[in-house]
Amino acid sequence: MVVIKKTRANQVTLPRELLRRGHLDQQVYFQADLRGGVIYLLPLRTEAPLSSEEETAFLKKLRVLERRERGKGRRFASPADAKAYLRDLA
Repeated sequence: MVVIKKTRANQVTLPRELLRRGHLDQQVYFQADLRGGVIYLLPLRTEAPLSSEEETAFLKKLRVLERRERGKGRRFASPADAKAYLRDLA
């Protein structure tokens, strides 16, 4: 167990070794939660930002999807299924 000090600005520094052991040394964002007097930090997985070309292609597919699916209320079993559907659009 590691002891961490909170600063006057309510900041804490997570020890490098703790992050390495949890394979979180490249992690930038965490979701913080307080349950039963215990603070939990949950790593958030983020993706790299889209390039200009990727963003243009994504918006084009989004417009096609909007026209095609308007009023149908399509649901996907998972985010991966939704991504696959968007990837397959013209």
